Parts: sequence; structure tokens; C-alpha cells
Amino acid sequence: MQKGLPLVVLFVTVALAQPIAAQNLDKIKKLSADQAAVLVKRSGPLSLSSLAVITDDTAQVLSQHNGALSLGSLTTITPEAAKALALHKNDLHLPGLSTLAQAEATALARHTGTLFLDGLSTLSVEAATALSLHAGGLSLEGLTTVDDNAVKALARLKGPLFLGGLTTLSNDAAASLSQHDGPLFLNGLTTLSAETAQALIPFKGSLFLGGLTTLTPDAAKVLSGFTGPLFLSGQTKLSPEAAGALTQLSGGVLLINGLNTLSDEATWALSQLRGPRFLSGLSLFSNESVDSLAKLKGPLFQSGPSTLSSEAANALQQLDGGVLFLSGLTVLPPESVVGLSQLKGPLFLSGLTALTPVAAKAISQRSDMLFLNGLTTLSPATAAELAPLKGALILSSLATLSDETAGLLAKVQGPLFLNGLTTLTPVAAKALSRHASILALMGLESLSSESFLFLCGHPDVRLPSDLRITD
Repeated sequence: MQKGLPLVVLFVTVALAQPIAAQNLDKIKKLSADQAAVLVKRSGPLSLSSLAVITDDTAQVLSQHNGALSLGSLTTITPEAAKALALHKNDLHLPGLSTLAQAEATALARHTGTLFLDGLSTLSVEAATALSLHAGGLSLEGLTTVDDNAVKALARLKGPLFLGGLTTLSNDAAASLSQHDGPLFLNGLTTLSAETAQALIPFKGSLFLGGLTTLTPDAAKVLSGFTGPLFLSGQTKLSPEAAGALTQLSGGVLLINGLNTLSDEATWALSQLRGPRFLSGLSLFSNESVDSLAKLKGPLFQSGPSTLSSEAANALQQLDGGVLFLSGLTVLPPESVVGLSQLKGPLFLSGLTALTPVAAKAISQRSDMLFLNGLTTLSPATAAELAPLKGALILSSLATLSDETAGLLAKVQGPLFLNGLTTLTPVAAKALSRHASILALMGLESLSSESFLFLCGHPDVRLPSDLRITD
């Protein structure tokens, strides 16, 4: 699409079902209801970032769009247009609104998807009270300060509440938010006193405090009484004292993805927590740290290291949680695979983009689920070595499969998930039909009738309901 084409050409292009880039739609500054009726037929998100004025009739038509709707340049909206847009059934983005009167807030509260009002810099108690009736997520990330009474009103919202613009939170506001029913995002807070933490303790949902870069032992001790999942993804360091306090976390789920270093003492302390730990930022482990992590009583999510020593792999096989996510691994020496093959429980190695036959042979001795979703190609030699695997094998990034490789994968003893394949040759389909366990091919788009008939002979094959069969 050439720059400067008339608006009418854009609509003709859409009407003829030709592809049109999102940046072209963002050039639209005026839109009639008839023109909107053409645009709402598009699938996927619809962004009209240059549309500064909208009539009530146009709003009514745009509300019928099935995908997310973004109207970034609207700085004002009438109650009638707000009422019309509230009929939209998907995410609604109105980031251009900097203020919102009670009437417009009341109208928008009828919306049932996630409502993004991230341009609001102020919010009255009356508008907050109206928005609290919204049945869905509410994002107010632009608010840097808000009256405690407005916070008290917003806390009555039932759904995700995003207040990431707040950099401070009074104890009264925290106490109000502790009664909120739904995930609570307070990622703008960079510090948290023990008193404010105490006020948040009654909160029962998922609490996101991603802006905290440091956590005092006193605040950590208070937060340990929290009963829901706790997300501290902004932490870059964690003292042994704070880590020790967090091990008492009642909710049992702790995410600290920002950590780039963790002392052996802090690692040992976190190993005492019963529940999943997400420690994705760590890039290196000492032998002592690995020994501590191996004593975990719950799943370990770790995507930092790009490689793993045989000593570390041997230690991690003792993981008591039974689930190990090492999605950051891009290189896995054969000697490390031997250690990981002894792990009892699902193993996620989705960062690997290549797997040698030697490594495949070692890991094929596992009897639990193996995720290798980073592999986009698989050689016949590697496929042959995976045959003894008794656990489920997930290879969802394979987009193509040679006939020879298909025949070798069919010999895998456990369930086989090949949901990245979009089609199969008759030879490959015939080979896979002999697979002895569950066969999942949910990504298939089309098959020849011959290939389809072969797969129908498999006793437990999973195919998409909209699969197209060709002659």
C-alpha cells in the first residue's frame, strides 16, 4: 500500500479482503458508520490510533468488532458513545482519555471485557465508584496518585485491577485493596514498608509487586503470611534473611524472575518453600546452590542458564518437586543429559534448538513427560534414538516431518504430540498410524483423503475439528 492513498482506497481494499497493514488503518482520521461497518469485518485486533472524533452511530458499529478494539486518539467521549462502545465483547483500549466523568464511567462500566483506561491521570471518587461495577479487568496504569476513597471504591471491582502507575500506597489504601476480588497489579511500587505489607495480607488473590527491587527482611516476614501467589519479578537481589522469611509463604507460589544473583545461603532458604519457585533470571549456579535447589519440595522454573554442567544435572535429578523447567538451556552436553534423564517428573527443555543422537539416546531412558518445543527440525538419526521413551514426547514446534522421521517417531512408546504439523504425506500418515499410544496432531490444517484414512486407523488419534480433507 503506497503512502498517501485516498481513504476510499483503504476501504475498497478491505472490502475485497486484501491484506492491509495496521499502520494504514492508523492513518484514518474520520470514520462514518458505513465505513466502520466494513472495518469490523476484519479479524483480529482493530487499532484506529488517529481517529480523534467518533459519532455515536460509528461507536455503535465499532462495538460489533470481534477482536480487541483500540481508539488511541479519542480524548473525549460522549455518554452515548461510551454506552455504545460498552457493548464491545473484547478488550477495549481508550488510552487517549485523560479524564472521565461519572456519566461516561457509568456507561463504560457495562463493558464485559478488559477495559484499558491507561491515559487517565485523575479519577474522581464518583467515577471510581461507577467503574467498580465493571465486569472484567480494569487497567488504570496512568494514575500516579489516587484518593484513598477512590481506591476503596475500585477495590470492589471483581476482576484483574491494574494500578501500576502508583508509586506510593497509603496504609488505608492498602487495607482497602486487600478486600479486592481478583488479581492485583501494583508494579509501580518501588518500596514497601512492613506496615503497608501488613495491610495487604488479607488479600486472597495473586499479588504483583514487580517494581520492588529490594525487600527488607521485615517486609518479607510480613509478606510470608500472604495466602495467595506472590510475584516479585523486580527483585535483583535477595538477602538470606528475606529469603528465609519468604519460605513461610502460605500461598506456596513465589515468582522472583528478576534475580541475577542469589547467594548459597538464600538459595538454601528458598529450597525450604513448599510450592513452585520461578527463578528465571539466574544465569549461574554454584555447586552448593544446585545442591540446595535439588532439595526443593515443589516445581522449579528456571530459564536463566544457557548450559548445565554434569555435576549440576546430577544434583537436580534429586529434585523432590518432580517438575523441572530449564527453558533457557540452549546447549546440553551429553554428560548432562545422563543426569537429567534420571529426574522423576516432567522435564521442560524448550530452549534447545538442536538435539544430537547421543543426547537423544541418553534422555530416551526417561519415563515421564519430555518437552522439546524448541526443536524445529528433527533428523532421522535423532528420532531413532528417542524410540525407547516411555513418557509423553512433546515436539510442538516441528512444522514439517519427513516420511523417514515419521516412521521412526512412530516407534516412541509414550504419547506423541506433534501439534505444529499442518499437513502430512500419505506415507508419513501411514507410519504414524502405527504409533502405539496417544497421537496428537491438533495443528493439522489439511490432509489428503488417503492420509486421513490412514490416521483414522489409529485407535487414539487427536485431530482438529476443522480439518480440511482434500481429494
